[in-house]
Formats: sequence, structure tokens, C-alpha cells
Amino acid sequence: IDGTPAQRTRARQKRMLKQVEDWVGHLSEEQEQKIAGLIELIPAVNHLRYHDRIRRQHEFLELLKLRANRAEFQPRLHAWLRDWERGRSPEYARLSDEVDEKRAQFYLAVDKLLTPAQRQTALRRLQDYADDFIALSKKPVKAGALPDLEER
Repeated sequence: IDGTPAQRTRARQKRMLKQVEDWVGHLSEEQEQKIAGLIELIPAVNHLRYHDRIRRQHEFLELLKLRANRAEFQPRLHAWLRDWERGRSPEYARLSDEVDEKRAQFYLAVDKLLTPAQRQTALRRLQDYADDFIALSKKPVKAGALPDLEER
């Protein structure tokens, strides 16, 4: 969030390169350079996302002030949770869809740069997550651990 645009760009490149490397293993210098160039094509919205989070936190704090009045609090809380994008700055709202599309294009382009061994590393990691989700889905849920959905 802080720093010059060049510092923020470098920090974003470093963070995203680390994420890719965490998924696929070591990247060659050539891969890093190409991926860094691809990152540039994704609009930088971290500062907008940060300000939107702060806005949402303030809205939530204002909602909490109403919690003693259940008749007013509950519907407003539900509306606040359902309409996540309401109240976003026009710039963030405009860039949000573009960022999603560019990020998808980024990952497709990164995939084309990977070696077969790197793809296998990513597939193993995805399979580990799938196995974890399957194991978790088979665990019994303790009574009272989840809200009763029938109340809604």
C-alpha cells in the first residue's frame, strides 16, 4: 500500500512469483522474467482493495451498534453480507472484473511456461488439497458447531 508505484510493483511481482513458486517449485530465471512481465498486465488494485476493506469494516462497526434492536439489525446484516460490492468506489468496481479476467489469463500464460515436472508438482499439491477436503467432508460435525439453516 505504501511506497512509490515502482516499489509497489516490485513487491507485487515478488509476492506473485513466490506464490507461483510455492505451487510449482523452483522457477528458472527466464521463467521469473516472463512471469514478472505477465504480472504487469494485471491492474494493481491492492490499494483500492485495502480502502474497500476499511470501508466494509466501518460499515460493520456501524451495524454492530444496531445489534440490540434485532428487528433492524438482522435484515440489515443480511443485506450487508449479501451485497458485498455495494458501496465500492467506481474505480474499484470497474477494475474488479478486469482484474479477475487478467488474472485468469495470467495463470493460463504461466501454465504454458511450466515444465512437465512443475506441472506435476502443482497437480500433486492440488490433489493434496482435494484429499484434505474429502477427509474433512467425512468427519462428523459436532452438534451446535454450525448454525441451524432452517432458522433462516
